[in-house]
Amino acid sequence: MINKKAFSVREIIIFCFILLLLLIIFLSYWWTKNNNIINVKTQVDLEELNKAIWEYFIVNNSLVEVNWNKRFYDKNGDYIESRGDYFGVSWFIWNEFLSKKYIGTIPFDKRLNRSFAYWKTKDEKNYQISGVINKDWKFYSKVIWNYNLENWLYGLIREYNWPNFIVDNSKNSFAYNPLEKKLIKKMKY
Repeated sequence: MINKKAFSVREIIIFCFILLLLLIIFLSYWWTKNNNIINVKTQVDLEELNKAIWEYFIVNNSLVEVNWNKRFYDKNGDYIESRGDYFGVSWFIWNEFLSKKYIGTIPFDKRLNRSFAYWKTKDEKNYQISGVINKDWKFYSKVIWNYNLENWLYGLIREYNWPNFIVDNSKNSFAYNPLEKKLIKKMKY
């Protein structure tokens, strides 16, 4: 009779394999659940921004204006250097975008710590806001606008690294890099 006081190598390997399999299942479930929460949060944040921008428009009869990182475009969608004869302007929404009268806090993309993109036309009547969502392990652009798409040949917001314009649910064009997370650390003095 053999006195067995320890596990065999085979038993340890099987135990580790089962443990690894359970870990993979748990992480997959956790990532999917967390991803769905962030997707819903992104869509809700974009809708809140949309309502706040629309309220601002109704009260002021113009769209929100900020002075940070502006990019001007002509009617063909080409970059132009100055404010001269431009068709539209784009930038990213940041913390002084709207006053608390219209929205409590300015939302941002929680997955990437990025500001949402914003574009408006010179006539102060048309705008578009954009973020990124993740469905089934693939990134998609989420775009909200207030204009009739039949009147436009392209979207209003440019892709971050290419001359294309962003359309809703595109898996190829984004206002910012969905794989680049901004590191944010607040410093206290």
